[in-house]
Amino acid sequence: MMRQDRFTEQAQETLQASQELVREQRHAQWDVEHVFFVLVSRRDGLAREVLTKMGVDVDALARAIKAGLDRSPRLQQDVVQIYTTPRIVQMLEAANAEAARLKDEYVGVEHLLVAIADAREGEAANVMREFQITKERIYRALAQVRGTSRVDSPTAESHYQALSKWARDLTEIAREGKLDPGIGRDS
Repeated sequence: MMRQDRFTEQAQETLQASQELVREQRHAQWDVEHVFFVLVSRRDGLAREVLTKMGVDVDALARAIKAGLDRSPRLQQDVVQIYTTPRIVQMLEAANAEAARLKDEYVGVEHLLVAIADAREGEAANVMREFQITKERIYRALAQVRGTSRVDSPTAESHYQALSKWARDLTEIAREGKLDPGIGRDS
């Protein structure tokens, strides 16, 4: 397993929440679908923003993943130890390789999403095909969201599109006729 400090804060939170989901659902194994569900369920998350840019109905996607998770076998008692599937290990290794390929210092949410899209088997791969989510489409949407930024800090995802999140485009507001000029209002 990779070191936890190699992941961004959002990626760490995603992995922890997915393991908590395993406990809540009383599943015997931690698998890719748990991570995928948490990625798309996080309202303020980068994965949701990327998928929305792609034109994906993220709520329908979350329901489809949840339906697959609901079909997974459940334990009768609380989960004491979480077993990691080989698929999740492959996904984490693919995410790490993707971060290295993009010359990023940390493994972020976008790397997890690309790694899930790269999977060829399992429920997550079926859902990806159903919603026509491919690596290429993710890359295009990610370029719009991330731009030329690199994942060079544990909080990198929070810096993407910072201007559009925290500022108002006064030129665009004026084009829409929603800007009150204040001066010369009477004339």
